[in-house]
Amino acid sequence: MLQHDNQGNLRFLVPLDGSHLAESVLPVVQQVAGRFHAQVTLLHIVEEHPPTVIHGEPHLTGVAQAQAYLEEIATRLRSTGILVEIHVHQEKEDNVARSIVQHSQEMNVDLVIMCTHGHGGLRDLLFGSKAQ
Repeated sequence: MLQHDNQGNLRFLVPLDGSHLAESVLPVVQQVAGRFHAQVTLLHIVEEHPPTVIHGEPHLTGVAQAQAYLEEIATRLRSTGILVEIHVHQEKEDNVARSIVQHSQEMNVDLVIMCTHGHGGLRDLLFGSKAQ
């Protein structure tokens, strides 16, 4: 059941890794958050052993870089009237999926909105994806 925060707003968590693929959820975030007057938190988890490239694009590897990136996205969403805050988890994490779940619980969010990276195949069937 969706619950409201102290101001009566729903809370959505949007994990982003800096890739255009991850950003593909932003139009949905804008529509749904606008419709339900939701508070959106953009989240980036700094990884313990990050790849240098993700989906053919440079990967966010530092806290300052991630904060600047999230602030740029937040500014775009705020210009449409969405309530947005950013959070960069600064301690390096080995398990990004677990960290997203922990943040969603700690922040008492109603909905996590993210895209799956579409690896597919037997690996995802057996082990699942981060989005799952």
